[in-house]
Amino acid sequence: MAIGIEEFKREIINKLAPKKQKTASRAFVFVNMESADKPLAEKVSEFLRNKGLTVFKSISSGTPEEIRKDLEDNLLGCDALIIVYGNTTRNWVRAQLRYQEKIIRLRVTPLKVLAVLEGPPEPKMELEVEMNNLNIINCIKGVDESELDRFLELI
Repeated sequence: MAIGIEEFKREIINKLAPKKQKTASRAFVFVNMESADKPLAEKVSEFLRNKGLTVFKSISSGTPEEIRKDLEDNLLGCDALIIVYGNTTRNWVRAQLRYQEKIIRLRVTPLKVLAVLEGPPEPKMELEVEMNNLNIINCIKGVDESELDRFLELI
C-alpha cells in the first residue's frame, strides 16, 4: 500500500479488530397466532425478546375492524413474520399466508423473513403451499432454541 504510516496503522487495526456480529436486535417480529396457540406464541415471543428483538403478537379482543387493522399494520411494518401452527388448523395457516401475500404488495420495504412455526401437537397436516421465501421452524416437540436461532440468522 502506498499510504502514510498513520493511515497504515489504522488499516492494520481495522483488519485485526473483531468484526461486529450482524444483529437482528433492532428487528420487529410479528408473531401471528390464533388464541389456541397463545401459550406457544408466548414462549417464542419471550425467546425473541430475550434476544433483544421487538415482538408484536396478534390481538384477539376488540371489534373485527380493530383486529383486522392491527393485523394489517403489523404485516405492513414487521421485518419478520412468524405464523404459529400448533393447535390451530391448516386452513387457518393457509388463510394467513394468503392474506400476508395480499398485504405484502403494499409494503414499502420487502419482508426479510417469513416463517411458519410448527409446534405441538403432532402430526401436522401438510400446508400444501409452495413459496420461495417460506421457512419452516420445527418446534414440533416444543420450543427449540436452535431452530429459533436459525430463524434469527435470516433476519
